[in-house]
Amino acid sequence: VLEDVKNEFSLRIKESGAMINATELPVVNGIYFQLEQLFINLIGNAIKFRNVDAKPKIEITAEKVHHRQITEEFTKTHTYYHVIKVIDNGIGFSNSNTEKIFELFQRLHEKHEYSGTGIGLAICKKIVNKHHGHIYATSVKNEGSAFTIYLPSGKLKTMPRSI
Repeated sequence: VLEDVKNEFSLRIKESGAMINATELPVVNGIYFQLEQLFINLIGNAIKFRNVDAKPKIEITAEKVHHRQITEEFTKTHTYYHVIKVIDNGIGFSNSNTEKIFELFQRLHEKHEYSGTGIGLAICKKIVNKHHGHIYATSVKNEGSAFTIYLPSGKLKTMPRSI
């Protein structure tokens, strides 16, 4: 998925001088074009919302964790999850907007500053939710943002049943 996204963005990557570094990413059960759209939106935003005096740097990491290691609140249906982080050195945003950015048609900037419709991150959230995962963001204004994605790995965990 990532290689296809990098190919799609090859011109924008070249023009902006963006550097994308990624650890080995996991194989996940999912709908290819939706997972591709997830990375298109996150990488596209990292390139678009950059400091004018800095080349975009995007780090993508992945690790597998047990559901008990996850402190974020969401319904955990699987025993293990892949934690994928997309971290950039862009313009960032106030942490007071970490929920708002995932709402449909939400923009933190005027249209004349940055193009777009305000639906990209809402789509990301919908895609991750459809894959039984979770996404959240943290950010520091003028330093960058980190998007953390949890996607299930393997089988459903055994759920207790009443007799």
